[in-house]
Amino acid sequence: PADYAAEKPVLDLKTYFNGELVAHGLFTDRQGKVARRFVVQMTGSWQGNQGVLDERFTYSDGAIERRVWRLTDEGGGRWRGMRWAWPRAWPRATR
Repeated sequence: PADYAAEKPVLDLKTYFNGELVAHGLFTDRQGKVARRFVVQMTGSWQGNQGVLDERFTYSDGAIERRVWRLTDEGGGRWRGMRWAWPRAWPRATR
C-alpha cells in the first residue's frame, strides 16, 4: 500500500463503483491464447459507509454468473467485503 500512497488520482471506491458500469475482460491459457471472454454489468449504490456492488457476468460460452458484494468502508483505507455468488449461493468473507 505504501508503494501507491502518492498515486493520483486517489481511487475512491464510493465514487468509482456508484451507479451503472460495464466492463469487458478475458481469460488466457498459459500460452497466452484467449480461453474465455466476458462482459460484466455492475450497479453500485451507497448509504454512508455501506455499499452494495451487484455484478452480472455473461461469458462467451453462454454461462452467466451473478456476484453481489456488501462493502463496508472501515476507514483508514481499509475495506471489508462479503460476497454472494450465483449459481453458488454461499457467502465468502474477504478482507
